[in-house]
Amino acid sequence: MSKKIILPTILAIFYLILLFLTNPAIGVTWDEPTYFSCALSLSEASSFSGAKEVLNCVPEHPHFVKTLGGISHKLTSSFLDITTSLRFGMFILAAIFIFLFLISISKLFGIFTALASSLILITMPKVFFHAHLLAMDFAVMVFVFLTTISFYYLLEKGDKKRIALFAISLSYLQISKKIGYVVI
Repeated sequence: MSKKIILPTILAIFYLILLFLTNPAIGVTWDEPTYFSCALSLSEASSFSGAKEVLNCVPEHPHFVKTLGGISHKLTSSFLDITTSLRFGMFILAAIFIFLFLISISKLFGIFTALASSLILITMPKVFFHAHLLAMDFAVMVFVFLTTISFYYLLEKGDKKRIALFAISLSYLQISKKIGYVVI
């Protein structure tokens, strides 16, 4: 294992364990019953067409989160309680995000800044809370970060076609999230 990924791996595993241990104290939020019911139905779907029908049951909620909940429930329901098994996919996504965040920031600003930024991000109450939930907020944050950092790396390389594609993607992500906040 490369020395450059040891610290990100340790921090990601620590965050995963922390989310897992603090999960019972979170409770259930407003949107989660919708995601839970769709994810449970998805985990019980026996065919692709059945799964597609389940995903369209509540179209205003993103398919990614419902799919993540369904897959994690299918894989972990035999040894985790129902709420934890539905949220476990989001825990994994959060750990992967912290791993990628630490690596990306360390390449740009150095390991000390990356570690400090990651620890600050982990301990932000709203981020920590939303990393527990089977909801779209944390997933959107992850994808906005990945799109932004990809755009930055492409900007450094100077690939104009891909820069334009990522600029459009980033704009769409930003606009759709902002519109979501206005509507809500």
